[in-house]
Amino acid sequence: MGIRCTLIARPARGSTRRLRLDKAWDALEVLLTGGRGVPGGIGDAVTGRGGRACEPHGAFGPSRCLSRARIEAIAEALVSLDEATIRARLPLLATLEVHGAYGRRPPDIDPAVEQLLREEGFGGDEDMLEDEHHHLAELVAELTDFYREARDEGDEVIVSIG
Repeated sequence: MGIRCTLIARPARGSTRRLRLDKAWDALEVLLTGGRGVPGGIGDAVTGRGGRACEPHGAFGPSRCLSRARIEAIAEALVSLDEATIRARLPLLATLEVHGAYGRRPPDIDPAVEQLLREEGFGGDEDMLEDEHHHLAELVAELTDFYREARDEGDEVIVSIG
């Protein structure tokens, strides 16, 4: 099943919104920051590292609630993040062996199956990496919208990894 991440925007009034990043959270942190564990950085958007402990508890301890100031800073940083920066950081996914195996070829593909896929028009490693990039770029866009809306609506954001 793996380690998964969910973001929860809890408004003062109205319905709670969720954004499920699932296994992509680690890859997203690397794409957003160029590494891991950057204190006070934009990576807090998916790790909650700069937030205070709150409920619910996950497999890795309590969720993290981000302050209004962090939500505003993250929203601004996400808006200014460009496609070229994300694309330039893609090779780091394999180097850092991010969770979810992003950027790495699955080790257990049977060569006969791989050959059949190529014959049917499915590409090799380059196509797989391009598909991953497209998927992660879509998640960055969703993340940007999520934080922009949380900022604009005054929502509390809770990051839960577990």
